[in-house]
Amino acid sequence: MAWKSLSVMREQETFRIIGRELRPRLGTAAGLVALALVGSAVGLVMPLLYKSLIDTAIPNVDVRHIGWLLLLMLAVPLLQFG
Repeated sequence: MAWKSLSVMREQETFRIIGRELRPRLGTAAGLVALALVGSAVGLVMPLLYKSLIDTAIPNVDVRHIGWLLLLMLAVPLLQFG
């Protein structure tokens, strides 16, 4: 039981230290989290583009739709890594 309370005390102290150090940089940390979420969302777009290409554009021989999808497929990696 004593070990568990010591572990909890260390964990609480760790969170206090992290909070104290992070407080002046809260805006930067929030921006990094937001960028990580946007990067994840952009990564989910590519499979949807492939699905649209395979299920809709190619079977209907819709050249305009294929062109737009290809442009988007080129833009997504630029957004993701640029």
